Amino acid sequence: ALSEDTLARALGVDVACGNFSYAEMSDGYDRILGVTGTLQSLGNQEKKVIRDRFRIRDQTLTPSIYGVSNVQFRTELDVHVEGDDALHHRKIREEIVQTLGAERSILVFFKDDAAIKAWRDAGYAEGLELEVVTQETDNIDHFVKQAARASKATLFSRIHGRGIDFVSHDKALEAKGGIHVVQTFLSEEYSEEVQIKGRTARQGKKGSFALVLNAKDLVHFDISEEEIDKARNAGTLYDLLHTKRNAFFAAEGEKREATVRTAKALHDLSFKYKQKLLEFRANMPRDKLNKASKDMVRLLLQIGRINPDPQDGEDPDDED
Repeated sequence: ALSEDTLARALGVDVACGNFSYAEMSDGYDRILGVTGTLQSLGNQEKKVIRDRFRIRDQTLTPSIYGVSNVQFRTELDVHVEGDDALHHRKIREEIVQTLGAERSILVFFKDDAAIKAWRDAGYAEGLELEVVTQETDNIDHFVKQAARASKATLFSRIHGRGIDFVSHDKALEAKGGIHVVQTFLSEEYSEEVQIKGRTARQGKKGSFALVLNAKDLVHFDISEEEIDKARNAGTLYDLLHTKRNAFFAAEGEKREATVRTAKALHDLSFKYKQKLLEFRANMPRDKLNKASKDMVRLLLQIGRINPDPQDGEDPDDED
């Protein structure tokens, strides 16, 4: 049973007192420096944000000290679009079995943890020795080191496709072709695909990349089965996917800008509330205490009126 003291400490009401935007944090600094491995793959919308929002106008492209990447990605052979869930799941298994049979390592990136679960629940993991890394996994460094060894298969959610260094020191693996990376969904942003592809062939090593996609998921990008079949027959399947992806990303630009405007409005009000809270003193003169309290309540009400997830057409600037 809970003691009265424990209950007293646990009882309470959580009150949302604001939202802070990472995008606005940089305004507090005099200088902004950035390093990225995907500068050349950014879309026009992303470049515009960097130039206009963050006022970063000087850019330097530095070639890798390891030279041109050795990753093998043959767009006419290594892009697979399957017709339904079962075929998609089966093709993922085939990629794993084939790679392990060649005594290589394979990293399979899924859209999210739910997609990993769906694939495993469908029975396609049976008989395979797999490691699974989700957003809830602890000690990720251990799995990353193990994943870069010969005859290892590891499943990851997309969040692990950026910033994690899969370095192989296994000479036998290098001799067999290095780490094979499979991406099982089409990224909305090309830069994400570049990042995931970049988990292999690091530091001058060998490696390969493949896309294994579900035609059902490509409806999201306004890609029809007829377009897929036509492009497949013409050997231009990846060109179709990349063109449609870029068009989708550009069309979503206005929605993203509305979300950014909302985040900024919430951030500015939340910052004002934080300042008022820091200035608040219980021993203030009564008139100042009342004014400070009213100011904070007013700010909280303003924050509460802004929808943090605006729908099409909504804009925080339209708030009274």
